Amino acid sequence: MASAIINSVAIVECLEASVEDFESIWELIQEYGDQTDRWVSKEGLKFAAFKEKSFEYIIAKYNGKVVGIASLYYLHYYWYGKSMCIDEIITFKSHLFTDEDVVTLLLQKAMEILLKRNCHTLCLILLESDLSQFTKLGGEVEIGFKILRISKIAINQFAKEKSELNKHYLIRAGVKEDIPSLLYLIQCSAVFQGEPLLLDANEKMISEDTFDKKQIGAIVIEADAIASVESDKDK
Repeated sequence: MASAIINSVAIVECLEASVEDFESIWELIQEYGDQTDRWVSKEGLKFAAFKEKSFEYIIAKYNGKVVGIASLYYLHYYWYGKSMCIDEIITFKSHLFTDEDVVTLLLQKAMEILLKRNCHTLCLILLESDLSQFTKLGGEVEIGFKILRISKIAINQFAKEKSELNKHYLIRAGVKEDIPSLLYLIQCSAVFQGEPLLLDANEKMISEDTFDKKQIGAIVIEADAIASVESDKDK
């Protein structure tokens, strides 16, 4: 547990949330969280965090009251390794402490967990208005990348639509025999993007992360001869 005296009055402690904290977490989300396009139900969120464990919460408490939350989840990259991501930080408004005080404590706790779980990077998904607060930590803003969220409705619609080209392609789960092709595409991407870290990928790394530890999934698209010929014509 991390704690700090924010001023002469307020002592805020930071810890990993348990299922008993969920009611307080939900109240904070409802009062201060962004409700735009929020479709997850209360029970769905509780199940995802404490049963399915697809993500987890760390919380800041003052006098036993939850005054800040951050949701954590993990991504695995061929070139960065395991990365902790923080997608949502919500804080209680109080005259005893500032939002920045509570956010700093939450980040300190997140970094403590990050090191304990052998993560290599911390990724923050932020509003542009909040960038200056977090770049002071030494982070770099990713240039040229945007987060694209596709709704379930749009996904279902996409799945129903069949183009003429679809019949020439096979989409399947990757297998170990695809490793050389996966590595080749990663290396091509490294050259195209000018990303030297991608060049560190190797067949052993892909095999372990994708097929042994199953930290990453691979979806492969194969083209038949007709699609290949049509592609050559377009060049």
